Amino acid sequence: GVTIVLSVVSIVYSYITYKRNYNERKRLEKKLNIDISLKQYQIRARGKTSDLTVNYEGNSYKHLCEYSVSIFNNGLVAINQPKLLFAFPFDCLVIKTFDEKSSEFIHMDREVLKGIEKIEHLYEFDRLEPSDRVTIIYLVDTDKADELTCRPRGGDGVNCSYSQSGLTSQSDFAEL
Repeated sequence: GVTIVLSVVSIVYSYITYKRNYNERKRLEKKLNIDISLKQYQIRARGKTSDLTVNYEGNSYKHLCEYSVSIFNNGLVAINQPKLLFAFPFDCLVIKTFDEKSSEFIHMDREVLKGIEKIEHLYEFDRLEPSDRVTIIYLVDTDKADELTCRPRGGDGVNCSYSQSGLTSQSDFAEL
């Protein structure tokens, strides 16, 4: 009798301890959401109109694209030194880069790495507090928009989720 009661009490206590520790681990989980958007500003034309271009700030581009990536800390704890690695085809022309931060206290550094087939931009953030958001926008000219990528780096223990928004492989101009 006493052995059975002690066994049941022990099992119940173990279960309660497990649930409490599990809930604490879930509460302290590091979560990062990465939202990727691609807009292509190209003119789809019929016939012999291959010389059509899009003008931006006085310059003409055949394959103007806006590649936007937002990183958002949707966990309940800060994430130290998260990194994002952007990869562009080697013949991609980076025209302009913009960034938008939810806080002026977010500090980030960018390092440009040139490989044989790709150009990479590595962003390192000092720290992302809960609810911090950073959006990095590239204005590029490339006919290989499907090769533009962005991946997190060095985020051990960080649960990343991805989403796509905006237009993908779609023209913002009417067909001629």
